[in-house]
Amino acid sequence: MGALPRPDLPPGPRRELNDALHDLHHLAGWPSLRTLARETGVSHTTVSHVLSTPRLPTWGVVELLVEALHGDRDHLHVLWLDASTSGDDVAGSAPRIAGRRAEVAAVRRHLETGAGLLLVTGEAGIGKTTLVTTAAGQAGCFVAVARCLPLSTQVPLMPIADALRSVLTHEGGEWFEDALRACPAYVAPTLGVLLPELDVAPPPPMGGGSDRQRFFSAVAAVLEALGHLRPWALVIEDVPWADAVTLDLLERLVAGTHLPPVVATWRTEDPDLPDEHLAWRGRTSRRAATLHLEALTLAETTEQLRLLGVDAATDAEAIHRRSLGQPLFTEQLAAAGSDRVLPGELQTFLARRITDLDEDAWVLARTLAVADRPLTASELATAAGLDADPTPALRSLDSRRLLAEDRDVVRLRHPLVAEAIRHRLVPGEGDHAHRAVARLLAELPDPAESEIADHLKAVGDSAGELVWRIRAARSAERRFAREEAYPLWKRALELWPRPDTDLDSATTLTEVHVRVIETSIAAGAGEVVVRRHVEDAMAASLPDQGRAEVLMRAGDLECAVGDEDEGLRLIEEAVAISDRYPPTADAVHILEVRANILGSLGRHAEVRAVVEKGLVMAESVGAVALHRVMLALKAWTLAEQGKDEEAVALAAEARLMAPASEDPACALRVAAWETDVLLATGAPRETVAAAAAGALAEADRWHIPNLFTDSVVAAVALAHLRAGDVTAAAAVVDPRLRDHTRAGLGATQDAHCAILLRRGRLDEAQALLRTQPSQYDYNYNVSSSERDVLEAELCLWAGRLHDAREPIDRTADFLLSGGYAATSSRVLALHARMEADLGSSDTRDRERAERRRRVTARRSSGHLDPLGPDARGPDLVANRLLWCAELDRIDSSDRLEQWVEAAAAWDRVTRPHDAAYCRWRGAQVALREGRATLAARLLKRAAADAREHVPLLRAITATGSGR
Repeated sequence: MGALPRPDLPPGPRRELNDALHDLHHLAGWPSLRTLARETGVSHTTVSHVLSTPRLPTWGVVELLVEALHGDRDHLHVLWLDASTSGDDVAGSAPRIAGRRAEVAAVRRHLETGAGLLLVTGEAGIGKTTLVTTAAGQAGCFVAVARCLPLSTQVPLMPIADALRSVLTHEGGEWFEDALRACPAYVAPTLGVLLPELDVAPPPPMGGGSDRQRFFSAVAAVLEALGHLRPWALVIEDVPWADAVTLDLLERLVAGTHLPPVVATWRTEDPDLPDEHLAWRGRTSRRAATLHLEALTLAETTEQLRLLGVDAATDAEAIHRRSLGQPLFTEQLAAAGSDRVLPGELQTFLARRITDLDEDAWVLARTLAVADRPLTASELATAAGLDADPTPALRSLDSRRLLAEDRDVVRLRHPLVAEAIRHRLVPGEGDHAHRAVARLLAELPDPAESEIADHLKAVGDSAGELVWRIRAARSAERRFAREEAYPLWKRALELWPRPDTDLDSATTLTEVHVRVIETSIAAGAGEVVVRRHVEDAMAASLPDQGRAEVLMRAGDLECAVGDEDEGLRLIEEAVAISDRYPPTADAVHILEVRANILGSLGRHAEVRAVVEKGLVMAESVGAVALHRVMLALKAWTLAEQGKDEEAVALAAEARLMAPASEDPACALRVAAWETDVLLATGAPRETVAAAAAGALAEADRWHIPNLFTDSVVAAVALAHLRAGDVTAAAAVVDPRLRDHTRAGLGATQDAHCAILLRRGRLDEAQALLRTQPSQYDYNYNVSSSERDVLEAELCLWAGRLHDAREPIDRTADFLLSGGYAATSSRVLALHARMEADLGSSDTRDRERAERRRRVTARRSSGHLDPLGPDARGPDLVANRLLWCAELDRIDSSDRLEQWVEAAAAWDRVTRPHDAAYCRWRGAQVALREGRATLAARLLKRAAADAREHVPLLRAITATGSGR
């Protein structure tokens, strides 16, 4: 059986769940509905509804289906929970909620099928009410909601009365009346005291506590009777404000049976809570389930802000940093907009905790607020200048709930508490605290350089701040945290004493300018910002060698996004300046950049000359890392010359000269060239993955999402895709896209698009490809041509044949005109396929002849025949055979033997999807010739090889079914 129809679902959790189920169905070999029905124990109609209708299935059926398809139950359960709480089936009155999907599902399950008490706990403002209200709105049963209030005089049983009244008024009261009729006679009069609208005479008093016993029994009786008639549940909010009688009744209900499930909310960290309420919590907690709510994550806060109508993209991180994910605080800060001043309501709320502190407690609180970081008690006393034992003052702060619960260090409970304290500082008071904290931090074994610089900035000490900014920037770069380093270097440049002087022998103005440029690129600052930094550096008074470094970076930028010729001229000028001085590591780096650019443009002879020069210079100055990179580059030039064995051996030598952990940045640069060499020489995917493993492990460890990481990840993914293992390719790509922003990961994104193509998600792949920068935004190079090939393949599989012409023409014009012509057989085969697909609708021989002419003309348009004797590449023979078969397919003169021979050639280089394509085409020829048995055999083998290529598998299935 083939693929089942997919329902028309909008993007979102419901569609993700359905896509995952269809992927499992595909990976399991598309078992029939009746097969799945036998394995799951449900009807085939039910299975069909799960896969092919937009209605959300129950988890029980989904679980059975996942087990039958040998899928990941836990992963699918998460997807089902997301889909079930995504709001698609929620009544319009139910409030929207950020995050909390698992918690909403847990509360809803308790309301629908639970028993006893579920206590939802959390601090004030954490979102308990929103959670239970949302769950109640989604529950598949009636939910009576009651709230306890902090009244000056307690009203006994008020929440119970409210809950019963909501049942009484529901649907005209028939349900409640039916329940009363099923209860003993004493129940209605007893409840009449609580619900005057029942209009019944109250029972005579019994005295001696019996009245309470009778009342509790009456409430229990009616609750049980209501549950016998229909499922329902009870929600009671803010139980800490409940009166003692209500608490006693709830305790009895929790202990009973045949009663509705109860959900109650409980505010934690309330210093004013009476002892009897704490005792009640202790007694009931042994029989009740507890769901404690934590603060929201950054992603959930972003969702909350979006629901509030706030521009979450710009404000979320800053607001979350201040609110720590406390929903109430987030809402208040969002309402205040960009104003950094605490909103009035929050000021009032927090001020109550910090008023009337004694002198020692205030000094400690002030120091903690200014430090804005945890300190040990000893460090805090030192920074505060407190000679006395700080313990009494710390106890005073703790009694007001101002300190976080931490046994090892002292810190304020919440950033907004720190803001409130800083807001109360008088002039001069803050300066003293900032200097004291800066002195303390500077004396630590591992000084917090950036924090020290911030404290010195706060008191206007520019000279001291500059020293610590530079130290912080260098520390960040040692951790490969260039995004963090960028604003530090930028601030250092702003603080520089004079534009024509250096700070000291270890820090030069050249270094600061160069680091600003480099880190701004790594931080994704954008072309306009980077250009401004380059222009500032070019205008600065720098020594010759410093100017050479800036010229190289200016040229690199121009070659990427500006005037390519001007960029190369600037780099050549940088090389000329460097050549006037003794060799340096910086001069070798300039040569490396020049070789990279020339290589991307296919100017291979020039690359070889630059690399040889760089190798000599790197060895002469003892630049081990640069020498390794130059060796890897030389290996790449050898591969381009067809010297495969030498290239592979030299690339491995460069990698093995040092472990990746010794210099992760160098390891990534070497790995980028080595994986390129291995792909160019047709190495097995296991070899490619092994060569990249060390460098990628370091990239993951240090979170280095740079150009070289991008190249290595994409190369490993491509090796898996060539081998037909889409799942393995996704395992390499998906975690990197989740863990990093997409900026700077263009090749990895392209690999993701290729994975989506093979999984049949063509529209999604096309949309993602369009979000990538256009080829016209940057100068065209070999990376641009790879993306064009991917776009053309997408168009062909999607049936948009005419749209494939433009990207094919672009990449063919580029590759055939330069040094890549010898390895461009793949593009010629793709062009022939496009013309053959288009030719299937031609009705005249002249049109088909013109298509053949275009295909053969394209082959001879370059300075070298990409299919001729001077061409090279592991897939050359297979592409040559494929090209010939596609050429003949234009006028239906292709022969079965051509396709079978091409498939065998693809088998020899372990390219199962390409082999499957050829066998599919061969089967079409066999059917055309009336050789049905042979066609069936070819289709069976093609389907086996195309198991993870959904569009190709669909085409094979369609041919087999006569479509």
